[in-house]
Amino acid sequence: MARRANATARVEITSFKRLRCKPEPDQSGFSAEYVAEPEFRGSNPAAHGIMQSSGKRLQAFFYKGDKG
Repeated sequence: MARRANATARVEITSFKRLRCKPEPDQSGFSAEYVAEPEFRGSNPAAHGIMQSSGKRLQAFFYKGDKG
């Protein structure tokens, strides 16, 4: 999210709830549905799109990190 908004903007995720998560061993990660509530500080126009996703059910792929 921060990359889309701009490096000078500040994006903080204040709430994150995983709804569904399915392992994808072929891709070394997980396919998941989640709801996140970001808080944005800055004046970048891309923030409008980010804030519209707040509280909505979204899908993403999460890569498995060093700590699992």
